[in-house]
Amino acid sequence: MALTSRSARWNKEIETSPERTKVWTEPPNKHKPDRKVPIVYYLSRNGQLEHPHFIEVPLSPSSDGLYLSDVISRLNTLRGKGMATMYSWSSK
Repeated sequence: MALTSRSARWNKEIETSPERTKVWTEPPNKHKPDRKVPIVYYLSRNGQLEHPHFIEVPLSPSSDGLYLSDVISRLNTLRGKGMATMYSWSSK
């Protein structure tokens, strides 16, 4: 009988801590990961297409799509400020 009263008292003294019952979850990401769109563009010289060029253009979180102006501004960032103005542009 003494054994049962001792173990009952011991079980009352030891309780599971609140930290042990919590399930760890990933903290919410405040920033959406930047989605990047792969772009292939061609430069033309004397009416002939050169080899394809590849860049990735990040989409802004507020935009509803990709625009040619986004690609041109990315090219200016990567290749220098005057690069995009040296060519005429069209998109498909």
